[in-house]
Amino acid sequence: MPADSVSPLSKKKGPAISMDKADHRQTASWGNSKEAKAYRAQQKQLIDNGQFKEAQQMDVNDVQSKFGTKYDSAIKEMQEYTDKLDK
Repeated sequence: MPADSVSPLSKKKGPAISMDKADHRQTASWGNSKEAKAYRAQQKQLIDNGQFKEAQQMDVNDVQSKFGTKYDSAIKEMQEYTDKLDK
């Protein structure tokens, strides 16, 4: 998180969580819809302005709004990993 297509980090190094495939398809950044493209463009703009964590938080908010606490443990681990990347 955020989506590989807008993240400056490689797929292997970029922060991520593991999600059920069906859940992933429901996320705001998934797919090629006009809405998903606009969502990713908003994230890219944040990243380009040095606001990586804000772009990541968009995904966290999206996942939590759709799936409640289901992915909270994975999100916490991802955020801790992101914090380590900052150092």
